Amino acid sequence: MLLLLLVMFGINSCVVYCESCTQKNVSRSEGGEVVLRVHQTGIRTINWILLPEGNVIVTTKPGRSIEDDDVRKQYRGRVRSEADGSLHINHLSPQDQRSYKADIQTKEDQTFCILFNLTVYERLSDGDIKINHSLTRNGSCSLRLLCSVNKRDVNITWSNLNGSDVNATQGVLYVPPGDVNFTYICNASNPVSNVSKTVSPKEYCDKDNSQASPKLNLPWILGILFTICVIILIFVIYKRMGKGKGKKEDISTTYAQVEKPQGPDGNLYHEPQKDQQCLTVYSEVQYAKKTNSQKKTVENKPTPLETVYSTVQFPQENRQNGTNAQSAGPSNPNKVAAKD
Repeated sequence: MLLLLLVMFGINSCVVYCESCTQKNVSRSEGGEVVLRVHQTGIRTINWILLPEGNVIVTTKPGRSIEDDDVRKQYRGRVRSEADGSLHINHLSPQDQRSYKADIQTKEDQTFCILFNLTVYERLSDGDIKINHSLTRNGSCSLRLLCSVNKRDVNITWSNLNGSDVNATQGVLYVPPGDVNFTYICNASNPVSNVSKTVSPKEYCDKDNSQASPKLNLPWILGILFTICVIILIFVIYKRMGKGKGKKEDISTTYAQVEKPQGPDGNLYHEPQKDQQCLTVYSEVQYAKKTNSQKKTVENKPTPLETVYSTVQFPQENRQNGTNAQSAGPSNPNKVAAKD
């Protein structure tokens, strides 16, 4: 119970004591440096206290340097004392964003304090600014531009090169169709830096138009490709069906020479008074065209002979000799050997 009362008393006294201190707000950029200036004369010593922990960083005296061993570990090599006892901190990082209390004791044994509230900001660059747009089409180009920076405590403002008023709210710029040819500037600033980016709304309109054109032609392109595919498919099917159909048989003509047989006297075909004569018989023989597989099968087999029966008629003078022309039938065949 006693411990709790002591803690509460310490907290209350600190609050009252801190509220009685002079307060200064200081802003610096990350990686930079800061001097916590006291602006006081007749100073004997200054105890620099880190809040809210209450740890002493270092004790400085006007006109005297400080040793690293006397500095709190996390600040060693980064702090030094100014001639008037002010504290100089360099290589600032986000972790240095704290409240620093300077307990000052004068040569007349008077005491007072100064509370420094240090804020460490990141320095902005052009690449930190992002511009997003949304396009509304009602027969013309109407834009909504959003300027944003992903940093804390950044102030965004819009302006244009013509110096006219702009319609902007919380980083959002509304550009009517009649103002798309103007050039606008997005300004981003924080307490330690200021950057800007120039924007031409017409570029966004032209870009969206170029991207929209291929989409309008896409159905036509797909229709043409589909038609070509159908034509190719029909052609392939037709070719395959044509190969399956039987082809007309090739017709070749075989020429054969048939001689009258020379027999004994009185034979029907024998004419002793005249020289032997030859008759030329033209026969048409149809051969079925062999496929490649059939050709391979019979490639090594001997070529077969086919027998062709032809009708041969002798001249009229045979009838005068009392012999009538007869057809050569199966009993008297004329055999012709034909090659395949």
